[in-house]
Amino acid sequence: KRDATGSGSGGSARQQTEEAQREALEAEREPVAFGMRGEEDELHFTTFAHMRTVEGERTSHHAEIGYYLKEVEKKRGEGTVQSLVRRIDTTYDDDITEGGEVYTLVPNVEDVEFEYWDPGDIELGTEEELGQGSWTRTWDTSQREHYKRLPTRVKITITLPAQGPRGEEETFTTQTRIMTSQRLEF
Repeated sequence: KRDATGSGSGGSARQQTEEAQREALEAEREPVAFGMRGEEDELHFTTFAHMRTVEGERTSHHAEIGYYLKEVEKKRGEGTVQSLVRRIDTTYDDDITEGGEVYTLVPNVEDVEFEYWDPGDIELGTEEELGQGSWTRTWDTSQREHYKRLPTRVKITITLPAQGPRGEEETFTTQTRIMTSQRLEF
């Protein structure tokens, strides 16, 4: 067997050393995690829809996004307040729940709750999906139950503390549809 230079199968000692170094680096490299991990009170997922907001920014379209509650400093240094935050991380790593920049979306939040629509093993977009699916409190694409698929919808409920003359908590609920719920194979 000959290599591209026409010499024996082993190539030069330098080529062998470079190849061994390349293989060692590949073996050390952590895998990049893609998917979704959702709990009742937090949601983390990967996306290929990252928008570059700074000219010349050296990032890809891949990003890890997270939503959860966090204690955040009040503006005038008057202590902290529980807030709904959004985390975005454009670096590749093996943990989709950590890292990146954290931004406050809604300050002073009493509670946030996520639920995930599981259509089960039926054809999506049919009446059977609507009739047989169910809401679940967790979703993890690394686990067998949800491996290689996403929920078709996510329900988000935010509760704000009592304010104003009524003195009652206010709860808001919405749903978002996930258009691509099956794993894409390239």
